[in-house]
Amino acid sequence: MSTSSVIVEPLDTTVKEISPRETTNAIRSWACDFNITHRALKEILSIIRHDYGDKDLPMDPRTLIRTPQRTGMTFKSISGGQYWHQGLEICLKKSFEHLTEDIQIELNVNIDGLPIHRSSKYQFWPILCNVHQMPHIPPMTVGIFLGKIKPQNITEYLTPFVEELISVLSKGVKVNNHAVGVKIRCIVCDSPARAFIKGTTNFNGINGCLKCTIEGEYSYVSRTVTFPKLNCVLRTDEKFRRKEYGRHHKEDSPLLKIPGLDMIKDFVVADSLHLLDLGIMKRCLVGWRDGTLGFKAKMCASDIAKLTNAILRTKLPSEIHRSLRGMDCLAFWKGSEWRAFLNYVGIVVLKDYLSSHVYNHFLVLFVAVTICSCSIYAEYLSLAQHMFECYIIEFKNIYGAECVTSNVHNLEHIVGDVIRFGPLPSISSYPFENALFQIKRQLRHGQNSLEQVANRITEKSSLPLKIQHAEYPAIKRIGNIQFSSVQCYIKSEFFLSTNFKNSWF
Repeated sequence: MSTSSVIVEPLDTTVKEISPRETTNAIRSWACDFNITHRALKEILSIIRHDYGDKDLPMDPRTLIRTPQRTGMTFKSISGGQYWHQGLEICLKKSFEHLTEDIQIELNVNIDGLPIHRSSKYQFWPILCNVHQMPHIPPMTVGIFLGKIKPQNITEYLTPFVEELISVLSKGVKVNNHAVGVKIRCIVCDSPARAFIKGTTNFNGINGCLKCTIEGEYSYVSRTVTFPKLNCVLRTDEKFRRKEYGRHHKEDSPLLKIPGLDMIKDFVVADSLHLLDLGIMKRCLVGWRDGTLGFKAKMCASDIAKLTNAILRTKLPSEIHRSLRGMDCLAFWKGSEWRAFLNYVGIVVLKDYLSSHVYNHFLVLFVAVTICSCSIYAEYLSLAQHMFECYIIEFKNIYGAECVTSNVHNLEHIVGDVIRFGPLPSISSYPFENALFQIKRQLRHGQNSLEQVANRITEKSSLPLKIQHAEYPAIKRIGNIQFSSVQCYIKSEFFLSTNFKNSWF
């Protein structure tokens, strides 16, 4: 190795004096970030005040973290439960509190339900939004419904959000004397939630497709509604608003009042989490293991064991944060595991354990999904459409027409969404699923669940907004040194390294 020197800047060892206000804000931030209970926080405050003589800290933890008084919170009783509306304008003003110029933003909207306890029927139905151009801003919680069942009246549930949204779309939002113009980009939900908020028949009904006029056929073999046809007439916003689709309509949705919202095209079906990862990929891999897709593609026990070993030996790069588990743990795989298998691992490990016909069929799906996942391949979207249609046809030939359910049919509509909105990652519900998990984590006990979450969200909103900057290691000067380990940072959360698992892209 050469003895050339590398310049290293000395560390700044100056001790900075911290003001009482900074101390208070630091403890507030710590308590909110780590969801510290009021009881534990009260003990910490008592210790600091008594042992260190810091009388500037408040005695009551609710004063420190600015827990709102119940009289200042609005919880509205609606059919099926309670609803709390924080407000879209409040969320936007908090997210852009450091705004220095006029901007125009596009919002993605997500509505979904999640159970809050394993031992009860109660569930949350949050209304979430995120800013398409600024993915670093976490999804904003506009409102939350709590009940033992989903909201029984979509008008009561959605009207507060819709009325405020109409005002925001027309007038914008003022922050620091700067204008924030707002547009709705798309609405991303899973299939049951899409049908619910649109007021249409369920996704697995005869007239359940939200994009085209296909009529499903009930299969007595699989006991499900199947959709074996292709290239049916697409639905249009005009005909939907005139209710010309017969049994497809169930009730009028408040979303119809949103100006400029296309009730067909602006509702995304190409959500990679629910359609591809937890949908198609999960069904195929479980079907190959258990034979639920028929015995043509069922794997033998020895091949299942070998495939498990191959999966466990796979070394994924650091950007994929969750390692894959074996075939015996498929029931516990998370969405990110199914995504990694579909996009990266499957084409390698499946080749030796599937028949060539079934493996080539999987490759068609892999290539079509890859084309739709990156704007670099936009010129091949027409090819991706053809490949998705070929995949559906061959799916019927390999596994039987009784297996062509709603998810398989919706593959036909992926390219249309990608052409309208961009690559699959930009219309995915992954960011919203993470936000749903964070909402659930705010609960500390089983009583007054909605009040707890509303309090935690309000407490966090009172904190100063943290602006994150990517920090990359910088080498000031290199002579002829040959390093045994080098990291090259390409962009945020992506780097190449000389170690094996991070040296590929």
